[in-house]
Order: sequence, then C-alpha cells, then structure tokens
Amino acid sequence: MNENLIDCYQPEISFQLLESSDPGNSSILGKVRGQFFVPDGNSRNNRHYPKALWQRVLENTEVKRRLNDRVTFGAIGHDQILDDAALREGKFSHIVTSLQINESNKGIGEADILNTPTGRILYTFLEAGAKLYVSSRATGKLKEGVKKNGMPVVDEDTYSFNTFDFVIDPGFKQANPQLVESVNQLNKIFTNNTNEKNGVGKMTDQVDASKEALITLSKENSGLREDMESATTEIEALKTQTLQQTAKLESLETDNSELTEKVVVLEKYSELGTIEEIETLLETSIATQAELKEYKAIDPASVIVEALEKSSKLLEDYNEIGSVEEINKMITVVEGFKTKIDAFGTVEEIAKMCQVFETLIAQKEEAQTNEDIKTLAEELKVSVDRITKVYGKLTKDEIKEMFAGVEEEKTEEEKRLLESRNRYKRNDQGEPIIPEAKTKDYEKSAGKRLMESMGGTWQDESEHELI
Repeated sequence: MNENLIDCYQPEISFQLLESSDPGNSSILGKVRGQFFVPDGNSRNNRHYPKALWQRVLENTEVKRRLNDRVTFGAIGHDQILDDAALREGKFSHIVTSLQINESNKGIGEADILNTPTGRILYTFLEAGAKLYVSSRATGKLKEGVKKNGMPVVDEDTYSFNTFDFVIDPGFKQANPQLVESVNQLNKIFTNNTNEKNGVGKMTDQVDASKEALITLSKENSGLREDMESATTEIEALKTQTLQQTAKLESLETDNSELTEKVVVLEKYSELGTIEEIETLLETSIATQAELKEYKAIDPASVIVEALEKSSKLLEDYNEIGSVEEINKMITVVEGFKTKIDAFGTVEEIAKMCQVFETLIAQKEEAQTNEDIKTLAEELKVSVDRITKVYGKLTKDEIKEMFAGVEEEKTEEEKRLLESRNRYKRNDQGEPIIPEAKTKDYEKSAGKRLMESMGGTWQDESEHELI
C-alpha cells in the first residue's frame, strides 16, 4: 500500500512574486515563479528523489491535463483536504500552472495566487517578505534496500504526484522566497481606470483584515499549542482509561440484559413453587398440570440451574467492580472524561495532533543525539563516525573510557614523516645518537658533505691506503 509522501525542497534560487499576467482579472492576485523541486536531490525528510522520477511526473498525461485545465490546486500547509468542500469554501490559495526542468537541472514551477480568503492570506505574507517554501504532496513507496547519499530512494513506479503547497518549514535550507512586487505597483497598473482602482482599495482592506485575523489566529494557535502540550499526557491516560471503562461498561450492559431476562424467568418459577410442590400438583390437579406445561415451555430445569450459576457469577463480578453507587460514580467520571476529550476534537484529530508531537519529539531527540555525538568526538579527538558506531550501545562514560588516550589512525604520509623524524634519537645537546653499526657510515657521510662544501673531494680509508 502506498504511503503519503510529504516533502519540502531547498532550491538554490528564490521565488519571485510577480504581477498578474492579466491585470483586469480580479480573481488572480499575482504569480509566483521559482524552484519547486530538486531533481536528483534529497528532501529534508531524508528521501532521495531521482531525476527520472520527476521526468516521469512531467510526462504523465494526467498531470499535463490538470496543469492545462488549471485544476492543480494548492493550499497553505498539507493538512487541508483537497476536495469539493475546500473548493466551495475558498480554502485553495493558488493554482500550479507550469512545471519543468530547465537547462541547469532545476525544477522550475509557476503558480497563480487566487483571490480567495486563503489566497489573500498567502499573498499578504509573500508581499510582507515572509520566507515561505513549497512542499510536494504525493503518494508512493520507497525502493527496498536501495539508498543514495545514505538516504532511501523514492520509487518512481509507485510515485503519484498531487500538487505543491506553501509551508513554513522547508525541506532544503537554501529555500528563500522573496517578494518583488507590492500593492503600490499594482495600484500603478490600474491608475487609468477608476473602478479598477477602487477594486485595489477593497483588496487592500481585505489584506489588512486578513493580517489582523492572522495575528489573532497566531496568538490563539500559540496558546492552544501550549495547552495541547500540557494536556497530551492527560489525554493519553484518559483515552486508555476511557477505552477500558467503555469495554467494561459494554460487557456489563450485555450481562445485565441477560441477567434481567433470567430474573424474569426465575420470578415466574418462584410464583409456581418448588419442584416437589409442582410435581405434587401435577399428580392431583389438571389445572396445575396445564400451568406446569407452560412453566416447562419457558425453560427446562437444567437451563434454570445454569442461569442461577451464571447469575451468581455475574453478581460476584459486580461486587469486584464495586457497589451500585460506585459503578454509577465511575460512569459519571467516564462521561466527564469523554466531555473533556470531545473539547479537544475528534479521535482522528487528537490522533493526528499526537502524531505531530511524536514527530517533533523524535526530531528533537535525533538533533540532541547528533549534538552529543559531535561533542564526544571533539572531546575525545576522534571521528564522528567512530562515536556513532558505539553511541546508544554504551553509556557516555563507557565511550569516554573506551577512547581515552586513543588517537586517530595516521595517514601514510604522517607515518613516513614520523618515521623520518624519529630515525635517530638525540641526546641532551641535540646531537643524534647513532647506533654503533651505523657510526662509520654516518661520519663518512658527514665528512663527505664537509669536503664538498669546501670544494674538495672525499676519500675513505681504503682509498688512502691504496694511494
């Protein structure tokens, strides 16, 4: 089954916010052009995208149709569902109109910013110089056992492209959109038309209103995030406890229903008397015999005994849980828990928020681990790779003890230099201490150098004897 592949990219060029190609069209606020994706690049989510994958996307018939029909809608963030409701409520912020790979192997894209509530918000932030980024939305799988640059590779055969959204957190550090056009420039375009100039004024008012709304939403969102962080643990505990209590209550309701039915049957039997009395009545009274037939039609004696035993067991189970008052109190507590949980949203929404928190925690832990490894490597003067191999398997103290006094392995050049430097040890006066076997050769070499420096020639002892 394909998984959602949400990836941000880190292009080396900035976005440009341009004026609309059709100034008279009030439905388009402007156009964005820049690098939307990176062929043969790695995303910030640690996935490698081959160039062949993007080439296949650009050659896909359905992708071409959607671009030509101007239905490749995008939003602010990936949490917005792209459906008819979003279209009806104006939650699409832009339309992706063009995608291509240029001569510099950069994935260039263009998008028209719509005059919708979210489109006006997006335009406001870009105009204000906000550094927003694009992020692809798609589904697909990773190639099993295949990595490039140490990262898993996205499988082009299963990759299904959807759209590009604008986000805050980039996948590539170089991503840095810039605004190059302002409302004042738009006003100059419409100076010759009074009605159109009034339209720009209205749009400016809408932009100001959007700014105020966004500031308010940002403050509320910040407070909500703090509340969610403090309540996460409580929610998890409440969810677990609620599920357990709900399961018990459902079991109790089922058992209670069965018990009620059996009690009704037992009450009818008790009205008739004991078994012996009923047998006596059967022998002496036709009327009683007729009543006994009705009695037996309800359930045989073995069923009654089984019902009594089961009822006794159920009563014991009830006693283990608590008294009737205690059970009613637990039900009230569970209902209160459910009210608190409903205030945070649906189960799906809470699960999604928990998933976001888990991802942020994992990222923070990974960053802290990398920082600890780097610190240990610097402290012990060894490579990061050597620390990484044992980190997590040993404690920090064990790692320090393991690498105490250990130096990095020297290169061949370093070994040769060290060997040359230490070939002859020196005494306190700095004179080389030469092994006895090498003294003659060393002195001869030194004498030869001295004679040559004075313009003479060197002759060893054998040569002098021959002369």
